[in-house]
Amino acid sequence: MEAGAAAVKIAEALGAPVLTTIAGKGIVPSSHPLCLGSRLPQDAVKAMLKAADVVLAAGSELSETDFWELKLTLPGKLIRIDIDPASLARPHAAEVAILADARATLEAIAAALPRADHGERRAKAEARVKAHLAAEASGDDPLRADLRRVLTEIRASLPAGAIVASDMTQIAYAANEIFPMEAPRQWLHPAGFGTLGYGLPAAIGAKVAHPARPVAALVGDYGFQYTVNELGTAAELGQNLVILLWNNDALGQIRDDMVMKGIQPNAVTLKNPDFGALAAAYGCAFAKPARLAYLGPAIAAALKADRPTVIEMTPRMLKG
Repeated sequence: MEAGAAAVKIAEALGAPVLTTIAGKGIVPSSHPLCLGSRLPQDAVKAMLKAADVVLAAGSELSETDFWELKLTLPGKLIRIDIDPASLARPHAAEVAILADARATLEAIAAALPRADHGERRAKAEARVKAHLAAEASGDDPLRADLRRVLTEIRASLPAGAIVASDMTQIAYAANEIFPMEAPRQWLHPAGFGTLGYGLPAAIGAKVAHPARPVAALVGDYGFQYTVNELGTAAELGQNLVILLWNNDALGQIRDDMVMKGIQPNAVTLKNPDFGALAAAYGCAFAKPARLAYLGPAIAAALKADRPTVIEMTPRMLKG
């Protein structure tokens, strides 16, 4: 997590785009002109990796759940840096394997790079990153387009230094890629583990660790109910958590995957509780914005509250 500055120096010196895993989101600021963020699952980004002469991977497993592809082929030379010897060979063998601390190694590489002028190459790389980001939304399906609108409002409403703990839910899957982060340790997501119910207790833990910082949980209606009893913990601690609940009345991703594979959806659209009544039962505040324009004010009020606030967001608020 401390290797970002050295990674930026190398990228700027070579004129190379930078990608992070979901766990590494924010190590390189999303606003940096060479940063493509945590977009490894995107087809265009994977094509970029496949076309690269050299890929430098530091502290990454390059796992199936980083790319959401079982057997990604990297034809170019692969340089891997990892402190775990087992991670240097699986699932991609490296042309050069460096068993060492990522920060120390990247700093040494940055210092050893020749001081050649790669300004033209860097300009081309920055233009490529800019073009990708500018065109990204045009490829959205209707669901991703809706989620992008909601996430844009959330990002604009949360302070830059806010910590967000996200659950296994479609809005968080979209946010893994498109929600910008300027610093590490601010985006908490159980990538690879798939643990429904992670978001709320992770947010509570983050608030305990950083009581002065704004903390939000981004959860889905079903995953929230896996650990909903922890609302009592947050209320007892007096934490002003912002609990952003995306309610699509379904285990949406599982339902959609069933439909895509020709399986009759089963047990994925059960009855939800009254989330307002549930929040009140735990002594928490509650808001349910009728329109997207009301979401920002609801978040602002939650940040000033003396207790947790559940903000229920539904697809219907995008119609108003």
